[in-house]
Amino acid sequence: MKNSPDNYTLAVFALIVANMIGGGAPLASKILLRELPPMTILFLRLTIMLVILMPLSLTRFRHLWTHRKQLVLLGLFWVGNLSLFIIGIKFTTAIASSIIYLGVPILVLFEERMMNKSKLLLWQVIGIGLGCTGALFVVLESLGTQSGFGTFHGNILLLLAIVSYSFYLTYSKRLSVHVSPLGLTVGALVSGWAVSLVLMVFFDGVTGLVHVPNLSIASWVSLLYVGIFLGVAMYFLNQWGIRHTSAVVAGAMLYVGTFTAWASGVLFLSEKITFLMIAGGALLVVGVFLTSMMPLLTLRKHSMKRG
Repeated sequence: MKNSPDNYTLAVFALIVANMIGGGAPLASKILLRELPPMTILFLRLTIMLVILMPLSLTRFRHLWTHRKQLVLLGLFWVGNLSLFIIGIKFTTAIASSIIYLGVPILVLFEERMMNKSKLLLWQVIGIGLGCTGALFVVLESLGTQSGFGTFHGNILLLLAIVSYSFYLTYSKRLSVHVSPLGLTVGALVSGWAVSLVLMVFFDGVTGLVHVPNLSIASWVSLLYVGIFLGVAMYFLNQWGIRHTSAVVAGAMLYVGTFTAWASGVLFLSEKITFLMIAGGALLVVGVFLTSMMPLLTLRKHSMKRG
């Protein structure tokens, strides 16, 4: 069944709002990392989500159970992104992280083309090249330095995080035919929560949980933000948007979150925007446009001519 123009427009709007919320992730994470270890933050975030979303999905349990294997795999992609991000962001800047995440739609396009065994258009090949150059530019610039790009190993972790996130987006689109946005979120959450518990016990123990009652107001606000807004609102909007558009369009909306992250980094974390950051970001933006938005505009132009 094809999406109506109204559904498509609302889906794009949902993706924009979701990525505006997502742009606050680096700031909230950096505030929390001052007082809590990474895996404890991840576990608390997913626990808040579980408490909110599980009661809403009890009637869907049988349906979700029939797709349990696919949902477990989706959850692994999801928690892989979250865990690598929360560790990596500790060693890099909010601005650098937002630039690296611009590479997601390019990865999504490549993965979809590999799965469908279809050929890439010329401008998509050029876009992939520019996007990869921009992402590598950011990572290599941080090699051996404490510049505005953060550290090399921190940015490498973020590169691995976006690979995991791109698989999450691609696989979500395939599953969205059979499972609702809420079902996808909850299904991935259950397996993701179990993995986060194991990671917390293995890396942090329970020492982080002991400090939770003594968190500062800023950390409490950040914890609620990552649990409710990032964890519930963002992912529900993202899944609904993916269902009515495509994984490529969803990835392309990440540029919205980039501007949010840049603003929060400058205003609250005293980070500086340099020429090299702008250059690397510009390459990624152009690459995203050529790989994802240009084909959509071309198809729309052709459909208008036929109409």
